[in-house]
Amino acid sequence: MPQINSLSRNQYRKIVVLHNDFHELSTPLRNEDVKGEFTPTPYSPAATDNQASTQSPKGKVPMRVSCDGHVHPAGYHQKGPSLLKMIQMANENNVKYFVAMRIATNVISLQSDRRYIDLASSCGETYYLEPSMFNNDETLNREKILEMKKKVELYVNSEADWVQAAEYNKLTDDQKERIDLAITGLHLGDPRAHFSLLQKIADNDVPFSLVGEVTLAKEIVMHLLPNESQAHLKSHIKPFCTLVEMVGLTGMPMTLHCDIDTAITEGIRAGHPANLNGMMKLLGDGQVEDTTIIWAHFGGINRFGPVPEKHYDNLDSMLHRFPNLMIDLSWSRIASKLDPDKVAAVINNHPERFIMGSDALAPHDAQVLRQTYAIYDAPDGLFKKLSEDVLQKILVTNYERVIRGGREHCKKFKQHILPGMADLLLDPAADNLRPKELRRWMLAEYEAKDPDYFLQLSKEITNRDLARKDAKEYVNEKGDLLSGSSEGVQSPVSTASQLNRQLSSLDIPNRTATASLDSRSHRQHRQNPHQEQVQHARPGMPQEPRASSSGRGQPRSKGRNWRP
Repeated sequence: MPQINSLSRNQYRKIVVLHNDFHELSTPLRNEDVKGEFTPTPYSPAATDNQASTQSPKGKVPMRVSCDGHVHPAGYHQKGPSLLKMIQMANENNVKYFVAMRIATNVISLQSDRRYIDLASSCGETYYLEPSMFNNDETLNREKILEMKKKVELYVNSEADWVQAAEYNKLTDDQKERIDLAITGLHLGDPRAHFSLLQKIADNDVPFSLVGEVTLAKEIVMHLLPNESQAHLKSHIKPFCTLVEMVGLTGMPMTLHCDIDTAITEGIRAGHPANLNGMMKLLGDGQVEDTTIIWAHFGGINRFGPVPEKHYDNLDSMLHRFPNLMIDLSWSRIASKLDPDKVAAVINNHPERFIMGSDALAPHDAQVLRQTYAIYDAPDGLFKKLSEDVLQKILVTNYERVIRGGREHCKKFKQHILPGMADLLLDPAADNLRPKELRRWMLAEYEAKDPDYFLQLSKEITNRDLARKDAKEYVNEKGDLLSGSSEGVQSPVSTASQLNRQLSSLDIPNRTATASLDSRSHRQHRQNPHQEQVQHARPGMPQEPRASSSGRGQPRSKGRNWRP
């Protein structure tokens, strides 16, 4: 490979041509060139390239109808195929819906000649690295990471969501229906990240379905970002937990990339992944428990290194312990490391908790999108170990329930809740949205404005808390399985107050529909009757000034607007 500082003009031109060919930048598609309505191709396990279907004009091998819960149309330079091209490739692959997760992390070259790295590192699997540094021996060490830090650095690009939303709005209605937009441009260490989330939902005239992929721990990435300001499992985690709690209020799930182990294993005790305890603590946090977390890459398997010892058993236990946890099966690099029999055993224990994904990065053709699927669909692969019913769940049904469901929840949130928060979101002095108080007001608004949706939401909240109660009977403090039985589903409720009373009766400490386990603020409010009365007052009623620690207070907003 040519050295960075010795590129001739002709060599640079060749790189430009290769880059443009890779991303097909010279042949933009038009709306009329791409069919938006999904027409599935009949699946045939014995199909070959000679048995082309009407939806596979290049003679590709047909796939089962599936959904892709994890794909990145653009890479670390915001370059990649258009959404139209993504739909075209989805048609070729029998993909009904897919999540568009635009990478919101940009790479900056620190080298003297930036032209080469800016082009080369956005093509294919080099990600944010110079191709010569892309490791072939599957190992990392501190010296290599220090060398990388001298050549590139990363920063959060919060504009990625607006760029993707603008492109989405140019599509036809049929084409839009195929895509689930994800919000990715959030700085996880920013105490106002939850404000940014709501602002993106309010300002973009598009339906969002999911937040993520967001990254707490990822091999080299965490070394190339400014570590002092990032959220980490072991420090500065509070802003992230507040963000996760707000995501739950919108009804969307969050896809989380958090490696279960470090890429540098020196000093790590064998059989004890570096981030296992941190993830257990995070998932058990009261702010997180009401948000569906989709843990990427089969529970945080990383690109460099093996599957940790006992990972399959640990993941099975965590799925028993945390009812809000789901797992995605994305990334061909991970799929090739997994034991199909062990993965199948975990999936069969929790068939409604897994979602298929490709994790293709700026894919240039349909074959790239098929790589992960092809590994699982091999003659001795994972799909052959599962029943058709379970396979249908991980390929389609779970996606539609969780991600498509998140889209509908977020629409209701935007329709009924955000208008009452407009003034607050524009207030530069606002510093905390108080999600638990917001939940109370939100439930009352849904009950008043959309009773049918409130009833649906109340059933989901009730079932979630029953599942959490069941989990306590199945799992001990260490995550080992225990014997127990479910007490069944209680009758649905019809009002916010009834919902709170029912959940309180489940004998879960300090638990209501509007407060989480071990919530310090909830306990404080219970000790202050005056403050508790203010919190539960209906937003539309005049209220007394709110007491503060100094004895003074500000009057709460009259009318239906939200003001903490």
